[in-house]
Amino acid sequence: MSKLRQDNMDDHPEAAKKHLKDSKVLMTAECYDGAAYLAGYVVECSFKTMIQIEEGRAQRTHDLSKLSRTALYLAAIPRAKTARYAPRNDLCSTLCSSEDGWRTTIRYRPDGSVLSANAQEWLSEAEAVYNSIIVPMRLDGVI
Repeated sequence: MSKLRQDNMDDHPEAAKKHLKDSKVLMTAECYDGAAYLAGYVVECSFKTMIQIEEGRAQRTHDLSKLSRTALYLAAIPRAKTARYAPRNDLCSTLCSSEDGWRTTIRYRPDGSVLSANAQEWLSEAEAVYNSIIVPMRLDGVI
């Protein structure tokens, strides 16, 4: 449990950790659709963590493009608590793409809709975002 667990039991840093682990397991099992789907949630939860720290409340959207813009904007404000954890813009270039990126609706697509290369790319981006936000926040005792 992190310091950010909400009254409704949502805990974005813990969820990001769980989804990253599960995404890796699914990738190893060649379940690319599931691995890609959970990779998106890793990024979503990581950005929601940053936003929650800055605004004191959680966001209620799944739009990775919007979440990344909001998190990076808030981190750039003078005296931002999350400035040192803001990932580079290019870490989430594919997953966070407003055109071809991750959507919650990929869970409704037929099996095999996500190619292994795409799932691997999304998982790599998700792990990079997680490692630049959640891991150092844990080490610093922020979450």
